[in-house]
Amino acid sequence: IDAYGVLVQSSGSLPGAPEFVRELRRRGKKVRVVTNDASRTPETCVSVYASRGLEIALEEVITAGLTIAPAFQRRGLSKPSCAVLGTEGTLELVRRAGGVPHAITREAEFDAVVIGDDSGFDAIPTMNALLTSLHRSIDAGHIPALLLANPDLLYPVADRTYGFTSGSLSKLLEIGLEQLHPDKDLKFEVLGKPSRLI
Repeated sequence: IDAYGVLVQSSGSLPGAPEFVRELRRRGKKVRVVTNDASRTPETCVSVYASRGLEIALEEVITAGLTIAPAFQRRGLSKPSCAVLGTEGTLELVRRAGGVPHAITREAEFDAVVIGDDSGFDAIPTMNALLTSLHRSIDAGHIPALLLANPDLLYPVADRTYGFTSGSLSKLLEIGLEQLHPDKDLKFEVLGKPSRLI
């Protein structure tokens, strides 16, 4: 089961969601919540779901944040220096995956850029600094791994109310990189749904 827009939205659980999960369990079904949320650790997700009346166990939660470690491993990145767009939860997921988050400045050089969420940072100044940092690195011949944990473009805030999320940020950076480096195909690797990795 997906989480946002299916079981929950920012304002709480969707009508009937707690009863639906209980009915699945009553029928002996296994429950898994597979979510593109990369703003929270799985432990925090369980707490949030519980606060909204959803009885979901830790081992039943699969988040896009859990895809960061295999993405690092597949690329042979050991303790990579990371630019991270996201919350404190996103930073913790990167640390758990073996990454080392660093401040995003125009002068910084990174082994990987991980986009997990649209909040937790001052968006426009941070995006400007990251675009400049990436441009300088690419000019110097170093292209960091570009990893998009949560590729969702929008998220449901409440009934018929939406917000932009991390996938939209990756698109903005890709547009900037295409303008600055039209000879290179610089795209973020999608880790969350619909990627096979999750």
